Formats: sequence, structure tokens, C-alpha cells
Amino acid sequence: MRIWKKAADVRQFGEAYRYSIISGICLLLGVTLIPLFSLWGLHYVVATCFVFCIVCVIGFVLQCLWTYEVERSSKSFVRYASAMSLNLPLTIALVAV
Repeated sequence: MRIWKKAADVRQFGEAYRYSIISGICLLLGVTLIPLFSLWGLHYVVATCFVFCIVCVIGFVLQCLWTYEVERSSKSFVRYASAMSLNLPLTIALVAV
């Protein structure tokens, strides 16, 4: 029984590690693209929403392919995007400051 528990712990650690790496990639994309789009003349709210769409798709694909190794579906994307959209108002507020 202990061997199975240890294997589950290792798998969970690997998922957490991969999730953190992908989250960092998405953070770097957001921090880079929002100012870049603003420099190109987009209002910061529009730039943030546009970057959200880009990062949401990239994050979803990477999480499916690498972190959890599951098949992508429109239902799971809607669930992922809904959860991610909770961050959007906070991001807009932080960019405004």
C-alpha cells in the first residue's frame, strides 16, 4: 500500500511542478504582451482582454498536453476559461495602477 501512495505523491508533485512552470510561462506572456499591445496604441483594458484570450488558449493547451496529459475538449476549455476569467478583473485593476 505504501508503494502506491508514494507513486501517487510523486505524480502529484510532477503535476504541481509542471503546472507551476506553465503558470510562469503564462505570467511572462501576460507581463510582456500587455505593455507591448499598449505601446501599439491599444487601451490597457482592450490589451488585457486580448492578452487574456491568447494566454488562456496557450495555457489550456499546455496544461492538457503536458501537465495532466488529457484530451482537449470544448467542455473542458469552457470550464478552464471560466475559472481563468475570475482573474481578469483583478488583472485589469492591477494594470490600471
